[in-house]
Amino acid sequence: MVRRRRFAAALVALALVGAACGSDSSGGPIASGGPSETVGDAPSAVEPTPMDADASETDTEVTAGTDDGASAATIRRTADGVPHIVAEDLGGLGFGYGYAFAEDQACSLIDMIVQVRSERARWHGAGPDDRYLHADLVYAALGIMDTAQTEYAALDPDLAQLVDGYAAGFDAYLDEVGPDGLNGWCAGAPWVGPITPVELVAYYKSLALRASIDPLIDYIAIATPPVTEASERGDDTATPNADSEDAWAELGAADSGLASNGWAIGPDRTADGTSMIVGNPHFPWEGALRFYEVQLTIPGRLDVYGASLLGVPVVNIGFNEHVAWSHTVSAGSRFTAYTLDLVEGDPTRYVYGDETREFEQRTASVEVLQSDDSISTVEQTLWFSHYGPVLDFPGIGWTNTTTLTLRDANADNDEIVEQWFL
Repeated sequence: MVRRRRFAAALVALALVGAACGSDSSGGPIASGGPSETVGDAPSAVEPTPMDADASETDTEVTAGTDDGASAATIRRTADGVPHIVAEDLGGLGFGYGYAFAEDQACSLIDMIVQVRSERARWHGAGPDDRYLHADLVYAALGIMDTAQTEYAALDPDLAQLVDGYAAGFDAYLDEVGPDGLNGWCAGAPWVGPITPVELVAYYKSLALRASIDPLIDYIAIATPPVTEASERGDDTATPNADSEDAWAELGAADSGLASNGWAIGPDRTADGTSMIVGNPHFPWEGALRFYEVQLTIPGRLDVYGASLLGVPVVNIGFNEHVAWSHTVSAGSRFTAYTLDLVEGDPTRYVYGDETREFEQRTASVEVLQSDDSISTVEQTLWFSHYGPVLDFPGIGWTNTTTLTLRDANADNDEIVEQWFL
């Protein structure tokens, strides 16, 4: 159910300065088949003065909702296309946000949902250096979707309404225009389809792993214990263990290289004597890690303006009537790597304190598109200690005497979105 009307209206300014620096990284492999969506030039701040009634630029207002009226929202787009969403409840607000977002940038979010489903290789092949295959295998072995089921059931009830509404609004727009009618590089692609609230929660989990497990996916996927013959020979160099100091330095840098900054400016430093916060997240202008500008309003309850990561139904950086906020990158490590001493003669067991433990084996099975358009099934065993996944990291490897495992500080983080819910 959609009603549209056009009218001249006042511009609403973005009282938030954002700049994006760095590479066009989506936090995962970029799907083949077309470039990611682009957003054009960076928006500039605009003085919040009324628009001239005779100006050629006009706003668009859309009323969107379910046929039964359970969720409804008004989406007013100002001249630069920024959606200002008003609803009577959280479900309707989420619905309007999901609908507006799908109008603009559906492809990048659906692409990320394909990844958390472990279906990227199914639609795009194994990828450069098997990157898509590796990501699918690791996500399947980590049980991202299974964990999301549990986390979705435990969501704060209010946040759950937003997430449910967002998925419903996104799907409503997709149902309205069909895959061929999407605005973006994935229009008409066979993998375009509806999303679910649980899949959104799985995507939030993948965001939490962005600076920890994600950059190490390839090393997790290829980790395999030395062959039996090497064990029997006592050969402890089944995987090269040279230049280990350089390897440790490289591993320590795996969660670095991220940056951003922000400034809180006191009233004695501003022209009008009011405080100001400036957020400068070093996120790309394109791809799945760019921000999306939005205003969310429930009259008398909530009014917040700012920007969100794709698919997130709350504002990550922005302001409301009382406070403005930003965030920046922590210098802390997101993961800890451990060297495990292995049981002599059995590299599938390791020493922990006064006991020995057996590595857990998790078998992941994913489909892979072949060059002749046929589909094959790849089944692979991935290895885990009680800390987390085992790595075959260059220069350290998995020998007959030692291997490397990873403990991810965000593995059990189920509040990555809830912390911004205002």
